[in-house]
Amino acid sequence: MKQYDDLLIHYLEEILVFKEYQNKGLGTKLLQELESLVKKQGAEKINLSTTNEKKHQNFYSRLGFEKSDFLVPMLKKTNIVIYIFMQI
Repeated sequence: MKQYDDLLIHYLEEILVFKEYQNKGLGTKLLQELESLVKKQGAEKINLSTTNEKKHQNFYSRLGFEKSDFLVPMLKKTNIVIYIFMQI
């Protein structure tokens, strides 16, 4: 969560449900529980990041999410590559 002056916002970066478990109400239940939790913590908004795929946007729209004019996602591509080496 993040506080903006007098506004407390919870940030959510998409939820993922494995294909074999989709269309069983799990994603809906998860988001409903999340919404209940963040409301108890005083958040007034949930800011959700999702892909540009219609099926994802339709899913979230059915649960009351709408396109936001509060924050605009921006992206900058970099050529940074991070290598992690582990000795076993």
